[in-house]
Amino acid sequence: MGNPKNNERLWYEKPAGEWKEGLPIGTGRIAAMVLGKTDVERIALNHEWLSRGYHRNRKNPDRSEFVPKVRELLKKEDYKEASQLANDAWGGDGGISGRPSREDGFKPFGDLFFSVNHGENPEITDYKRELDLSTGEVKVSYKADGNTFSYRYVAQLVKDIIVVKITSENKAFDADFWLDRIEEDDLTVKKSAFTVNQNGDDEYIVINSPKMAGKEVDNTDLYECLKGIAKNGERSTGVIGITGQYTEENGTVFSGLVKITSSDGKMSVNARKDFQRLDISALEQNKEPFKVNNASIKVRETTSVTFYINLGTDVKENVSDLEEASKNLVDTPYEALFAENVKEYESHYGRLSLNI
Repeated sequence: MGNPKNNERLWYEKPAGEWKEGLPIGTGRIAAMVLGKTDVERIALNHEWLSRGYHRNRKNPDRSEFVPKVRELLKKEDYKEASQLANDAWGGDGGISGRPSREDGFKPFGDLFFSVNHGENPEITDYKRELDLSTGEVKVSYKADGNTFSYRYVAQLVKDIIVVKITSENKAFDADFWLDRIEEDDLTVKKSAFTVNQNGDDEYIVINSPKMAGKEVDNTDLYECLKGIAKNGERSTGVIGITGQYTEENGTVFSGLVKITSSDGKMSVNARKDFQRLDISALEQNKEPFKVNNASIKVRETTSVTFYINLGTDVKENVSDLEEASKNLVDTPYEALFAENVKEYESHYGRLSLNI
């Protein structure tokens, strides 16, 4: 009989064509769908608490006065009227109540993209992507003009972050990294990037939403946060960030931070102008995509890049979005974090098996 763990894999010989074909990883608080692209890879990110936040205080009014009325109807065996009154009193808003819902729909966090430069018209061969259910790790491997690339992804349960490692077997490569999100009418977004190289040189950029034009915007906290994370790295280190805020009263504020490290490459900050993105109104009206600026980081002449992803919201009391997103963005090698995660993962997975 073969090793049963060999059967605990989902594997494919081509990248995902759309989001629902991606391979999922997550810690319970944050999660990602890995599409496994070789040209521009997309990691679709989610946070369990992210909604518009306008109705975050959903405490129902006191309707105890209806209890004796419902009881009286039940005693009279008028079950239809009792049910209707109970639904009106305690069924909540939305649905058949006819009152507007006080629930905010779940919102996707955004996307982390990275693009490895394979040169013009590379020949991609030996492609494989897989999710190992016994460890929770996603792997993508392929050859580009004979150079072997490996991507490894894991949702690290102990640190509560997502970790990714890119390696090249035969020669160094360049890569770009950036965060982005679909536009919404009631949302402002700003994107940022900070890098520091081993010689101490650093660069910083922040791109505010066009909706902030003419307004005084204080990015001091954001700058200090990115600088603090990057300066803690022992190698060339960069941080890209995206911060969004739903603009109506009580609107949720959220931030995503990605710490990027390389032991042998150099980093710089870019303002990408060639990335095309559709906003919601363009999607609805079938308009052409428009080009936007994006704060990105370029890594040059590296054979290995490891990056650490965390997301935060201001939903939890006394914790800001930046404070939550900046936690545990460590400088620990992927292999050590993966080994630590396997021990925790195995305490949850595989406790029950059924042989038929």
